[in-house]
Amino acid sequence: MTATGDLKPGCGSQNLKGLMSQELRRQGKSPSEITRIIAGTRASMNGQVPGNLTYNAWLRRQPRAFIDEVLGPTKARLYLDGRLHLDRFIDLDTGKPFTLQELRRRYEAAWMRAGLGEAT
Repeated sequence: MTATGDLKPGCGSQNLKGLMSQELRRQGKSPSEITRIIAGTRASMNGQVPGNLTYNAWLRRQPRAFIDEVLGPTKARLYLDGRLHLDRFIDLDTGKPFTLQELRRRYEAAWMRAGLGEAT
């Protein structure tokens, strides 16, 4: 790590695990506790999260402004207010994202729940 606490370029997950182990030892955790904690978590952009937490569930925990920035305001409304799961935003066969018009056509009920009215 650098003096500012950032990882040096090229540092991978093993270095992160080592740094995390050091910090947990500093906090007085036993070796078995450290192993259990590391095995059950993974890194996210804002710290460690449970290893089984999906991106969909993680995103729902973020502030609305962040979700608006990531998805765009209309898709964020569909996601949160229309209760549309993230996997509905893309064609699972091709990986191509659906346009807003395609989303409205496919998920009219979610579009209306989100209060979007006419297609934007």
